[in-house]
Amino acid sequence: MDYPFLRWLKFDGAPGLDKESDPATLDARSTPDAYGLNLDVEGRLAAGSIPTGTARIAKSATTVADVTGATADYTWLYDRLWKIGATTTQLLYGAPRYDDFYFKQGLGRWDFNEDANAIIAFIPFGGDSLAIGKSTGSYILSGLTDPRGEDFWRRSDIMQEITLATAANATELDDVAYFSNATGLWAFVGPGKVEEITRPIRNSLTGFTSLALTCDYGKARVIGSTKFVYDAAKKRLYDYNTTGFLWTSPVFHEDAYQPFYCARLVFMLENTAESDKTFQLALKMESEPWRDPDTLDVLWGEGRYSKLEYEIPFNVNVRRLQIKIPAMDSGVRIRAIHMDVSGNSFDGYSL
Repeated sequence: MDYPFLRWLKFDGAPGLDKESDPATLDARSTPDAYGLNLDVEGRLAAGSIPTGTARIAKSATTVADVTGATADYTWLYDRLWKIGATTTQLLYGAPRYDDFYFKQGLGRWDFNEDANAIIAFIPFGGDSLAIGKSTGSYILSGLTDPRGEDFWRRSDIMQEITLATAANATELDDVAYFSNATGLWAFVGPGKVEEITRPIRNSLTGFTSLALTCDYGKARVIGSTKFVYDAAKKRLYDYNTTGFLWTSPVFHEDAYQPFYCARLVFMLENTAESDKTFQLALKMESEPWRDPDTLDVLWGEGRYSKLEYEIPFNVNVRRLQIKIPAMDSGVRIRAIHMDVSGNSFDGYSL
């Protein structure tokens, strides 16, 4: 997508949060601040609520006996039984293809005992691996589809940056394991490889930490309680921790930050409510405070699709200009926003 001088914002869906980058470097796919966006409207900006998620399904084997006659519950992964041992720094595993009786293969255990803290959860990912979480750090155990066992598996050292407090804060989506902890959302994307998903908001983590995780598996979304969503397909983060709606634009500027004059903003709109609706608009010039918002009408009498021109009521000859929409009625959808800049021949655009 091409955004010449960031004058033309054409939405490809809900913009994702990026609070760490300079807002002047962003495009329509990102926003320095937003919440309450509709994720189910492609190609438009709209207000919505957080989608619902489903808990991860793990196949269990209950009351399985071992050679001593003792019984326990196990999880069935990679064609064998697994469980956290009585010594809680150990992960026990059975011989391949036995699901109704626990036979050890080799040692039958793998130790994660750099400290005495217990294993909290183990999550499959990457086709042959487990992400193993403790309150003090995590591990990756890989090569697990090899039926020959431990001599052909690989274990990482402890990764202290990726902790896990409770099993509910871990899930799997599209063969990637996710942990939510006090430093944000982390992903295990392959043997020895992890990603800090909340890196774009690392210093603004309110509502993004230590949450129970579910997934919208059909739409590839990781959902943190009622607080946030991570769209794994688009690699975008969304905030639902605050009630209401807010979208903030990138900072508009010329290529070399020379002054420019903006006379009006032009909104390409869709109204699905079949009644008159409104949204609010506020502007910010240079480093000044945000100006009080104006309320703009989206009239149903103009039809489902319309163009709304907002004449800026004061002289705007600046190097940096930013807009935000702090409120938007349900049913209003913005397809694009154009800044009518002097010398830009806006009337020649096909809308």
